[in-house]
Amino acid sequence: MTEIVEKGLGRVVAQPSAHVFIRQKFFNRTIDITDADIAAEILRDNETFHLEKTFLTLFHGMFDTGIMGQEGAPWKSRRQMLHVPFRQKSIEDRFRPIMESESARIFNRLALGQSETVNVFSLTEEFTCAVIARGLIESPQIKMDIAGLVKDLQKRPNLSHFAQVILLQQGLPIPFVHRRPRSPDTLSRPSQDVMNFIRKARDEGYDKNDILSDLLKVKNPDGSALTESEIYDQITSLLLAGFFTTQTAIAFAIDEMTKEPAILERAVAEARSDGTQYPLIENVVKESLRLHPPVHGSFRNATKPVSFGALEIKPSDMLRVDIRGIQRNAAYFNEPDKFDPDRFNGPIPKNAYIPFGYGLRSCIGQRLAMQESVHFIVALLKNFDIETTQHFEGERKSIGFMVPRGELKIQVQPV
Repeated sequence: MTEIVEKGLGRVVAQPSAHVFIRQKFFNRTIDITDADIAAEILRDNETFHLEKTFLTLFHGMFDTGIMGQEGAPWKSRRQMLHVPFRQKSIEDRFRPIMESESARIFNRLALGQSETVNVFSLTEEFTCAVIARGLIESPQIKMDIAGLVKDLQKRPNLSHFAQVILLQQGLPIPFVHRRPRSPDTLSRPSQDVMNFIRKARDEGYDKNDILSDLLKVKNPDGSALTESEIYDQITSLLLAGFFTTQTAIAFAIDEMTKEPAILERAVAEARSDGTQYPLIENVVKESLRLHPPVHGSFRNATKPVSFGALEIKPSDMLRVDIRGIQRNAAYFNEPDKFDPDRFNGPIPKNAYIPFGYGLRSCIGQRLAMQESVHFIVALLKNFDIETTQHFEGERKSIGFMVPRGELKIQVQPV
């Protein structure tokens, strides 16, 4: 192993290969991996490599029995339970009409203002929140306060949000985090509203074309029905995973596309054509996800000592599969920092494009995210001429997420 200079957070103490960096962070080692093949092996082998214990502890504190806070057999049962709602047919039958009605609602409102400057990130938030909320619970009897629910989730681990950020960024363990008991006294009004609606839905035999109806019907491995708390945990897990990442993906795609007039012109022509397929706009989204994956890294622990050539991994190591680093690695992509949607017209190096993760723990909603993104951009370009007045200033890392820095503003003019 070769000693090298400091790089990023934590001193790099060794570099066993060109695309692996070992950092010492306080008491633990963090291994940053931008080698696509090693990353694929780690993400594929869910028996040897579990979700990193610090993140698992935090997610369990937030979501309890929800899919994001589980590992091993409990996670597998939750994954199987949620497979059907996110199949392609389910997306077409359930989510496609919601996408169409929500985009029409938003863009009809914008058209009334004639020429207007809009904040794109706010617009994509409104769209993605509405789509996932209605897909989860399609009932006029409840309007989920998503901001309130997210705030409640952040409070559930018995540790401040600031402390979570510091400990996770420095690679420190947080085994003392535990979930606050769920009771009427600890739940906010938005969470109480959802819990009460779930209880009422079960009592009244609720059955609609939504995920709540699916969850009311499925069984645990022992044959028992899901409890109201378990249903709440699944809904809040999917809610948090289902809007913010897609909101970010759409916004970055619009930002990158509008920086390139030739690409924007082609995308407008495609959106306004009579076709039903949009390969260029789909490639715009894919290329933006390559440059700006909303989830920039995937964290794992080994359950036993493992070696990949010169790289020796110990169970105490925090493994960080650097998704953004892999997708911007010049070993896999020519001009890796260039926005070039046409690169997806040809073959992409194996294992080097993983914006939704890889293996069994890959994003269960990736088909929905892609279709939402393409649909929103097509609807925007079909209905408006757009001109960017302010681009994002770059990106920054939050806890596990990559978020825009600054604002993206566009001038919209109805066509």
